[in-house]
Amino acid sequence: MAGTKQVALPDKIGAYEIVSKLADGAMGTVYKARSIADGQMVAIKLASAALSRDPVMVKRFEQEFRIASSLNHPNIIRGLEFGWQKERPFIVMELVDGEDMWERIQTQGRFSEGEAVGIIVQVARGLHEAHKRGIIHRDVKPDNILLTKDGQAKLADLGLSKDLEENLNLTRPDKGLGTPNFIAPEQFGDAKNADVRCDIYSLGATLYMALTGEMPFNAPGLSAILQMKMTDTIRAPRKLVPSLSEHVDFAVRRAMQVEPERRFASCPELIAALTGDTNLTKNGSAIRRRRKTANKSGKERRAAVRYDCALPTRCTINLSVHPEVTDYRAQWDAQVCDLSVAGIGLILSRRFEPGSVLEVVLTSEDGATTLTREMRAVRVEKSEGRRWFISGPLSEKLTKEQLRQLL
Repeated sequence: MAGTKQVALPDKIGAYEIVSKLADGAMGTVYKARSIADGQMVAIKLASAALSRDPVMVKRFEQEFRIASSLNHPNIIRGLEFGWQKERPFIVMELVDGEDMWERIQTQGRFSEGEAVGIIVQVARGLHEAHKRGIIHRDVKPDNILLTKDGQAKLADLGLSKDLEENLNLTRPDKGLGTPNFIAPEQFGDAKNADVRCDIYSLGATLYMALTGEMPFNAPGLSAILQMKMTDTIRAPRKLVPSLSEHVDFAVRRAMQVEPERRFASCPELIAALTGDTNLTKNGSAIRRRRKTANKSGKERRAAVRYDCALPTRCTINLSVHPEVTDYRAQWDAQVCDLSVAGIGLILSRRFEPGSVLEVVLTSEDGATTLTREMRAVRVEKSEGRRWFISGPLSEKLTKEQLRQLL
């Protein structure tokens, strides 16, 4: 057609022959390719010329590969190789022979409840693996979820991800990243400090569209969308799809709460709410509370990242530092509800005074790892029923590997 410029496909990128173009994106073009060595079919993302001239964006592109190659999970696209094509970096990835959720909704309409929940549960499992490694995706949305022909869901595009263990300074304050309809409201003002609950919000918003076939917030412009998010101006999914189960409707609305502490604290909690499998969260007993970190510097927050969990444990008071204590039981059942390399939060049926030293037995969910640490109670608050929330520092820090094993 006159006036239309056809861009020729490259013959090859690295050691791969180009078969066809799959998609164009903000960061580059994705091609279907074949390995010259063994014939393996792959996808290759070639960075755009503009991105290649920006050192910060190149660093982000490299980070996408680093993260994708470090995660080995059936519901996450694997990164296979990183290289350079002249002046432009490229990533070789696992090829998914299928469409993404966005394309599927546009061509066939909304998913059935069972299909939508099944896809989001798969994505949540992959995302939980990333969260356990300290990685936040920050851009979960329908077009970042690829669907194989046999129904497997795979999460893609970790280019916006933030590794909580590193400070690459790839984002700037007051510049939100991700797609406005699906990111959490707090990301509009500060994308850099996104956390697990931001991904939970995005999962909920993605499930909303999958179930209803409609965008969660149908508004023109960023400011209008943010206003709707902050005022919770959204129609409940059951208003649009009356046949939807109450528990699924509830799970979507809870995941999309404006206040982060009112959302599910982890992917297993969301999965349990969608499927009814409360064993995923230790009988649904995970406790949420508002964390008082507003006055801490960014460096302090990164150094004390707390990971929400639901690990059973037992506690013994250290009598050597409390010689006046006589009315005690040898052990108290407790639950670890958050954990970091340096501190711990517990739910106990007994109150201990600030300054008390407790010996805590830490056991991973699969029982393969057991560690014992002492913690000094610093914060003591009344929790639900006759239980108390007690948190404080560990006498001996965990290593990052020990933390990962426990979580």
